[in-house]
Amino acid sequence: MYMNMTQKKTKNRHKKPKNGVTFEDEVKEILDKEHHISKPQLKTYLLKVHKGELGYSEKTIDRKLSQMKKEDLPRLGYDDYEKYGIIEKNKKVVIYVSEKYKKLKEDLDKIFEYIKSDDPVAQKLAFEEIRRHDGEYFFDPEQLDILASRLDSKDNEFVNSLVDTLCEYILGRDTEPSNKDKLLEILRNLLNKCNIGSFEYPNLRRHVLWLLAHYKDSTVIDQLKRDAEKLEDPTNIVAEYCNEYVAPLIEEHLFELFDLQIKLRQEGKEKASQFISQIKDYACDPKNKLRALERNTSLYERIEKLREERT
Repeated sequence: MYMNMTQKKTKNRHKKPKNGVTFEDEVKEILDKEHHISKPQLKTYLLKVHKGELGYSEKTIDRKLSQMKKEDLPRLGYDDYEKYGIIEKNKKVVIYVSEKYKKLKEDLDKIFEYIKSDDPVAQKLAFEEIRRHDGEYFFDPEQLDILASRLDSKDNEFVNSLVDTLCEYILGRDTEPSNKDKLLEILRNLLNKCNIGSFEYPNLRRHVLWLLAHYKDSTVIDQLKRDAEKLEDPTNIVAEYCNEYVAPLIEEHLFELFDLQIKLRQEGKEKASQFISQIKDYACDPKNKLRALERNTSLYERIEKLREERT
């Protein structure tokens, strides 16, 4: 139970507490540490840290915040929330941001412009610089469109990193590119170029399949059929199709895949038929077998963490 200090005098409002830090300085320190924080969160934090202290009732905190200069306590407009990675549907919630963080965001926005350029060296260096500030800088849907457009790069390392980032945002942060049709077209083209069992980037094709499956794109099923019919032993890549993103598609195309199994058996392609059977087994058992295969990539773990942060 918090103390009601409204009846107390306010002549000591600017007096420094025992630790020598003024209210204004403390708020600035919190902002610099958190980058941005909503007014309700800030008040809750101050009430908890200063429980029972003079000058830290809810009304007093409200008054002190309203008396701070705008340049010391900048606010974000609702239209800027997404650019700062903020998930907040209530437009009336006040969100404060630190000047230091605003400056960082402005600098990284300028650097992002290089990803739009035609210079492949500048594109990659700009992307790496921004990713260095992961957790501090967030791509908005239009910027994700730009990243997707760079998947035609001849630099496989760059492409692999771009796909990982798109997975983190689309699957983990629930932030999607604004042009979904263009994204799917790009991903389909990339899937055709991906080599199975690439030693250098073994998970690239799998992550492209994740993204296509997320959008319920039937290209995933077409690729599965090609793998079953053309590969000598497709069971070696069964894990690429055993995940929570592909599983719903498998169930939607159950009869189609059953029909393919009959054809494969009739042709004496036992391993190919077994490949289809294993994928269907995992799709029907999403809680146990499925989880074990999903977690064999660090990207999946990052996506899971991002999901937890959203809830």
